Amino acid sequence: RMQSTSVNYNIFRLYAQQWNETLYTDETNYDLANRDIGGNFWQNLYYDVLANTTAARAEMLNETLIGENQFENQMAQLEIFDVFVFHILVDVFADIPYSEALQGLDTLVPKYDNDEDIYMDLFDRLDAAIETLGKGGVGFGDADLFYGGDVDSWITLANSIKLRMALRIADYDATMAKTKAEEAYEGGVMMVRARDDIYNMSDLKGKKIGLSKSMNQVKNDWWRIQEEQGIELMLRKNGMTRDDVEIVEFPYADDWYNNPA
Repeated sequence: RMQSTSVNYNIFRLYAQQWNETLYTDETNYDLANRDIGGNFWQNLYYDVLANTTAARAEMLNETLIGENQFENQMAQLEIFDVFVFHILVDVFADIPYSEALQGLDTLVPKYDNDEDIYMDLFDRLDAAIETLGKGGVGFGDADLFYGGDVDSWITLANSIKLRMALRIADYDATMAKTKAEEAYEGGVMMVRARDDIYNMSDLKGKKIGLSKSMNQVKNDWWRIQEEQGIELMLRKNGMTRDDVEIVEFPYADDWYNNPA
């Protein structure tokens, strides 16, 4: 949902006024009272993500793992995932439940920790995870839906998160930000390299663009209008029209995802 463009999930671009609204205008006018999107965002990250990684740790204690450093590496990967989510929560809400969070019935009303203290601890957790993964071995293997078992890619992800967090604190503690950013860069972060393909909207000329479909006909009609308007806008901005592409209706052909051309 962090990448979703739905007004029900991700409203940051509306707050920043990078986007606007036409049908519902609550969020773009900073009206948070009528629709508790912030509360939904909070619940999604705590309940749908962090609660699951916490449960995964408990389950892993009962697993029999035979790969080199496998248990330690899997724990480190979960740490990286948690750090990413917690840093987003801090960025959005500032002080949040952290040290007493995710303890279930043992702590029903966890205290709110200071956002600076949380950030510093998140940096430490990232460093520990990077050190663990740097010892080699295997992680989740084929069950790794992000990197297919490539532990080195997790190290790159951790350093990239570290760099992002360093940028977040640059105006607050420039010295710390510089130190952390340099550490992240030296460790290896995600970068656009010469061999990477960079795609532009014009690359879609002569290709197909697929539309989504909902089982709910009312929702489906509304989504189609929004999608097609968005497609037409992006085409115009790149000197193209609908005649330059083919709009593909759902369901797509069996080979659509493998060969959309």
